[in-house]
Amino acid sequence: MDLQRGAGDHRGRNMNDKTIRPGSEQVIKSGIEDSKTIRGTPGVISSGVKSSFIQPSVGTELILGGECYPILKFLAASGEAEVFLAEKNGQKLVVKLYYASFAPKEEVLEKLKSVKHPDIIELLDYGYYQNRFYEVMKYAEGGSLYDVLPIKDVNLLKEVVEEVVNALNYCHEHGIIHRDIKPQNIFFQKLGNKDVAIGDFGISSALHEGFSKRLTKQARTTVYAAPEVFQNVEGKTIIGREVDYYSLGITLVHLWSGREPFEGMGEYAIMRAKIDGNVEIPDDLPTDFKHLV
Repeated sequence: MDLQRGAGDHRGRNMNDKTIRPGSEQVIKSGIEDSKTIRGTPGVISSGVKSSFIQPSVGTELILGGECYPILKFLAASGEAEVFLAEKNGQKLVVKLYYASFAPKEEVLEKLKSVKHPDIIELLDYGYYQNRFYEVMKYAEGGSLYDVLPIKDVNLLKEVVEEVVNALNYCHEHGIIHRDIKPQNIFFQKLGNKDVAIGDFGISSALHEGFSKRLTKQARTTVYAAPEVFQNVEGKTIIGREVDYYSLGITLVHLWSGREPFEGMGEYAIMRAKIDGNVEIPDDLPTDFKHLV
């Protein structure tokens, strides 16, 4: 999902480039919360009443974690959340408000709040609002890389690779596997296609100290997911840091060509192509990028 620009989408995307979470077929998309009250959780504001949630609109002031965030604009909606442009002390921020069915892993968010890196969209706060999990993060003014496809500027593409790899290395050193690297989750923090950073850690996983792998529930974006992510036992799969680099490789193919890799293929066909190593690399992709991919 493009967290920073808007809901308009003119490229005819299909379900294979959307993030799949466990139980995503049960998403509540209407903005109506369920009746369960979450108790004993810091920051929870909950009435426990069905259908009491009113979707924020322009001019609404959300009180999140005791702070006031006036809503400036609705940005986007996906299967897991609604995203708004907000403001605090003159600074534009993004508020991601998850549906009642979803919440990211708090162990990942706790790690993200404690570390800072110039190539990672900064997470400022998180908690609950009317039984819905929220995140407050910095706003990337330049939008996502998906907004400027294709990218045929070799120097810009090299900058993207360098800054994304720096961000991933930092995440991995701090025990975080992103799991959803794709053009929609890589942003320009400044206008003019400048200052690349990764964001949207909604399906990320935390590694336990001393471990290089993690057993976790299946969650993925089919087009960009590594082959091993499709293997599961009872809905769970084993992942490591390397899945992020596979996704970066597929992302580079997409950025250069401007076309979604595996276009027109179903999920099973995509899985087989990846397992068999039959990923089509554009003929005109520069040699150094071909080698990298």
